[in-house]
Amino acid sequence: MIVRLIYLLLFFLGENVSNLLGIELQNILYFFVVFGILAIVLNYSLFNLFINRKDEYYIILVIIVLFSFRFFSGILSDSVRSILVLFVTPILFLLVPQNIDGVKTYNFKKFLMSLLFWFFVIECAIAVFEFFIKDHVFLWVNTTFDQISNSDGAFRSNSIHGAPLTNALLVTIVNSFIVISNLKSKYKLFLWSLGFIAVLTFNARIAILLNSFILIFYFGRIFFSTKYSVNRKMIISIGVFIISLIFLYLISSTNIGSRLFDRELFDQSSGEQRLAIFDIFDYYSIYSF
Repeated sequence: MIVRLIYLLLFFLGENVSNLLGIELQNILYFFVVFGILAIVLNYSLFNLFINRKDEYYIILVIIVLFSFRFFSGILSDSVRSILVLFVTPILFLLVPQNIDGVKTYNFKKFLMSLLFWFFVIECAIAVFEFFIKDHVFLWVNTTFDQISNSDGAFRSNSIHGAPLTNALLVTIVNSFIVISNLKSKYKLFLWSLGFIAVLTFNARIAILLNSFILIFYFGRIFFSTKYSVNRKMIISIGVFIISLIFLYLISSTNIGSRLFDRELFDQSSGEQRLAIFDIFDYYSIYSF
């Protein structure tokens, strides 16, 4: 029960939702770490867990060493939050059984798949709804970025998890797994289309391109595969063609995904800021590190 609650909150209690509820993000991380460790202790033999899942323990050991170094070096600014963020990932991996060896583990993995599906659908649906009403359901706490990102008049959905770019990354990752899953082609195309529309509403240029390449990869995989009949390839080709026309119409007739076309790739408020970090080498050599 604790483990399922942890994953439920992980998917749906995003930064924007927690901001609306007045819950500090650091408190959520505390909950994940403390109750995650408690669930491991209550449900598994720690010795056997160490033997079978030692990779996660090595990661935790590295995090502890890093935190100790920062503590004894006097680097305490935001250290606790940073360590909590690092701790969450290996703990979440430890909560998931590696092998399906019974009804209990099968039901848990089935629960995770259902949770991931509904997260994807709800995340995308909120993004599309926000774009349609031109307002945010859950406001992101960083209003400065929101003003900058909408300064060109192009609305960007925020959905559940923080900034538009964060949400676009999550949707793109799930979209990738959908394409290589065992779902039927019609379900793959429908879910990919839903994800792609959401990415367009996030107005994230790289994510738009990546999702386009995902569809091209999927189509190429089918076209050159001998497992599909000619008729099925034709049906899928027609479906991909129709979907492509619909998206081209949406992009050309509305401002959805407009950042891909209306602004240069390395504009001052976006691309150039990502490259500004390399300016450090104007003052330090590579040997200084």
